[in-house]
Amino acid sequence: MKKIIAIDFDDTLTEFRPFPEIAPFRKEIFEYIPLLAEKYTLVLWTARRGIYYDECVNRLEEAGLLRYIVLDGESFKHGKTGKLEADYYIDDKANFGIIDWKQIYKK
Repeated sequence: MKKIIAIDFDDTLTEFRPFPEIAPFRKEIFEYIPLLAEKYTLVLWTARRGIYYDECVNRLEEAGLLRYIVLDGESFKHGKTGKLEADYYIDDKANFGIIDWKQIYKK
């Protein structure tokens, strides 16, 4: 079974914009997301809900990224805590707002 990477949407897959606006995707994700998906199960990990979540999913679909990213994070939640159980997390908040996809891929 592949290890799981939980990936945040806003300011991680995308450039920075204040919520609820969706920024353009970071250009480098089109190179690194497919490479990561070969080795890991990538799960969308976002706080967006309702229409904001739907908007996020539509943007991922339009960009052709849904073939690499699993939306059903519920399947990966830990029964006792309800938290997404992943081996790694990619999130701008965890990286002090600095997202370098080349470095992430290397690690």
